[in-house]
Amino acid sequence: MQRFAVGDRVLIRYGKRAGTKATVIKVRPDQDYKVRSEDGAVLFFTGAGLEVDGPPPSNSRQVEKK
Repeated sequence: MQRFAVGDRVLIRYGKRAGTKATVIKVRPDQDYKVRSEDGAVLFFTGAGLEVDGPPPSNSRQVEKK
């Protein structure tokens, strides 16, 4: 499971707002996240309900097509 910090940009994976971008505004000790979505809603998710918003990590291999 991915861990996030306050201020991280994330994508919501599940529910009515799936695919919506959000910002983590609070992290609780049991890895629950309070996020504010682009439309202003404040929601709570576990790490499984969120994913990183942005390019893949630089250490991932990418295959070039020739």
